[in-house]
Order: sequence, then structure tokens, then C-alpha cells
Amino acid sequence: MAVRLCGFSAIRCCLVLLNVFYIALALFLIGVVVASKAISYFTDPSILAGLAVCASILFLVAVLGLAGTVKHHQVVLFFVSFFLEREREERVGKRG
Repeated sequence: MAVRLCGFSAIRCCLVLLNVFYIALALFLIGVVVASKAISYFTDPSILAGLAVCASILFLVAVLGLAGTVKHHQVVLFFVSFFLEREREERVGKRG
């Protein structure tokens, strides 16, 4: 008889919390970009643009993941996981 370590609701709760954390992190990074622009901390616009793009992509993926988790939408969750796996493979491929 198989032992169930965690149920569907526990995994769903963890996914919701993880996506909320990613949304908060993305909003924090966007705030860093806005604050840096306001106080002229970074003078190189490519640093701010890169950080803003990374934060925007993180925000988009986190919102899609949260929507897929809350609504039990398997297609959205598939595309979010496919996007994350593709990004991971690109990073690993560049190292090797």
C-alpha cells in the first residue's frame, strides 16, 4: 500500500505561495528599477532595461502560474512549466 506524503491541496497551496513570492519579487525588482531611475543610482540604461525586462518576464510567468494553479487549468500550467524548463535548458546549454 502506497503512502501519500502530501495531498493535492498541499501541493496546490505550495504552488500558490511560490507564485505569490515570485510576484512580490518581480514587483520589488520593478521598484528597484524605478527608484534607481529616480535617484540616478545607475547611470547605465542597459542595466536598468535588463532588470526591468527580467522582472516583467518573472511577473508574467508568476501571474500565469498563479492563475493556472487557482483555476486548475492544466494547459496554462503546462505552458508555464514548458517555459521554465526551456529557460533552464538554455542556461545549462550556455555553461557547457
